[in-house]
Amino acid sequence: MAGTPDGEKPTYQYQPIVPSESLRDHSLRVIVLLPADGRDAPLRCELEHITIGSILEDYGEKAYNAISYTWGDEKFSEKLYTIQSGEEDTYLLISPSVSRILRGLRGQDARVRLWVDAICVNQANLAEKNDQVPRMDSIYRLASQTLVWLGEGDHTISLALSLVLKIVELQLQQPEQSSLGMGMALQQVLRVRSDVFEKLLQLPWFHRRWILQEISLAQECHMLYGETAYSWTVVRKGFELLQQAQGDWLGMQTRLFDNKAETAIRTMLSLNRYSGHILDLLWDFHHAACKEKHDKIYALLGLLKDAAPGDSEVGASVTVDIDSDEALASFAALALEQKTQPEPFAVVVDYQRSWQEIFTEIAAYFVATGSFAAITRHLYAFGSLAEGNPGQPSWVPDWSRERRVEPKGGLSKTVPWVKAVEVEHTIVHLIGHKLGEVEHVWQDFPAEASEFRACIASIAAGGVEENGVEISDTPARKVATGKLIRTGLDTAVLEPINDTTSNITEAYIVNDLAATGISKVLFDGEQNRSHDGLLTGIQRCLKSAAFFSTSESEVGVTGTKIQQGDVIVDIEGYHALPDGAFKQQVGGGTHKSRQAAILRRIKVTSKECGKPDCQCRSTAESYQLIGPCVVVGDNARSSEPGREYSIL
Repeated sequence: MAGTPDGEKPTYQYQPIVPSESLRDHSLRVIVLLPADGRDAPLRCELEHITIGSILEDYGEKAYNAISYTWGDEKFSEKLYTIQSGEEDTYLLISPSVSRILRGLRGQDARVRLWVDAICVNQANLAEKNDQVPRMDSIYRLASQTLVWLGEGDHTISLALSLVLKIVELQLQQPEQSSLGMGMALQQVLRVRSDVFEKLLQLPWFHRRWILQEISLAQECHMLYGETAYSWTVVRKGFELLQQAQGDWLGMQTRLFDNKAETAIRTMLSLNRYSGHILDLLWDFHHAACKEKHDKIYALLGLLKDAAPGDSEVGASVTVDIDSDEALASFAALALEQKTQPEPFAVVVDYQRSWQEIFTEIAAYFVATGSFAAITRHLYAFGSLAEGNPGQPSWVPDWSRERRVEPKGGLSKTVPWVKAVEVEHTIVHLIGHKLGEVEHVWQDFPAEASEFRACIASIAAGGVEENGVEISDTPARKVATGKLIRTGLDTAVLEPINDTTSNITEAYIVNDLAATGISKVLFDGEQNRSHDGLLTGIQRCLKSAAFFSTSESEVGVTGTKIQQGDVIVDIEGYHALPDGAFKQQVGGGTHKSRQAAILRRIKVTSKECGKPDCQCRSTAESYQLIGPCVVVGDNARSSEPGREYSIL
């Protein structure tokens, strides 16, 4: 090898990539990996700058393969020697996993052209990352193929991939076999070797966030394990058949994969066919992980449709639902106010900004353009940015987390279009009707059955009234309490019990109990011992719940940290929970369950909104948005007029 002895070679100095507004003139680097006789020979390459225009003009000469792999936490400890014409050889430090990938793909005779993000993007140069990351969609679209590196050396992984291919082969050889017969045969395979498939699906690659666009945008894709290549299309089809085998055969639901494996399968089946609005992508792929929190957003940009507010579910906009004269008037007023179309949604990649600032900017855009209801769904499902990040706005969802489990009705149902909410930096100004202040809170319920029942009885007696008279001894009080719990389960305010518990039948029964059934378990259980198992299930549902009563005789339940003095407010446009759970009435139509927001008073001045040069108006009283709750009572809405609430 030319140049100075190995220990004295200088490190490679990246030549800058000049940004361009023109897509054709946009530059990228590719690795030209030089051939070698043996796997252990030093890795040598050239780094070549090419433009997208040159790829389009001379695809055969400039073609490259893009690599999809897992970074992990490995240190950059191995050397990749870079050969530069007329200059001394240099080297780059790469991770052991990248070293294994390059050695596995290196040829003996021919050069291999590759795009590997850890090498082709100068990771130490934030300006270059800001320029290259928005172009990743073009980089993967233009690659001859995307190669997924899963690793090497584990016979179990190779066996799982081989079995997946065999399943597809059998299905193709016997297309006349009924879906029922195929499903039962695959169930038998899963019962015997589900551990093999789970080990494959637990590989970190299946849970990476960046794979969403890397695979969805690929012209062609192969998965590599060791020296064997597997068609992505065939592997995906195999897991589609395995997922169907867990379906409803002869009226029986079968679960043979653990939650992590099922999540990986759902992600896999969504690839190659998914694009949408940013809020929908954040909702559907909440589980996909990345190292930097900025990439919770940036890794999805290649999948975005051109979005304008107005045409998605929990995404960039919502469906207009006009079911009353009031709703029609509200929509008409909105149309008159928005005489000009709002600016289209766009995210500028900038790793020098904080991820919290990026999340806030996205939430503020959708709040201001009529999608406040969608943001409140996300806020409840993901939690608030203010939790664990003091000083951050309480109304901004923390998309760096995985979201809550959906209730059986689904949180991602269509939500109503609402009048645009005023946003000033990190403050939103909302109109709401005060329903009361929290006077009593019950939580941390006793485990012993009789004590638990007594506690629930005291909750119901403490708040629900009819015509000013406490109804603690009437059937209506019992049904109202049951309805409160039923609605809590339907909206995920209360956590449904998991069907991986020791008694799966109990889980199904408790999660589907009607309000009257719940009240019977709670209040008649001492006379019916068969209810003991169901009571245990209900206790598990209420493990993290808090019940409360208000100054206006409302009784409510929430899964957030409520405290005495919090304010319960009916906020216009606040739809954190599915509406379907609130349409039934309780006690012959006297008591209704509905959602409301929990607000907590805080004292601020205009300078405390998060911007040092803030021009926000001062407010003597502001609030944090704590979360949603479900309330039951006959105070449908306070008689006082709506007022403005400033939410930080």
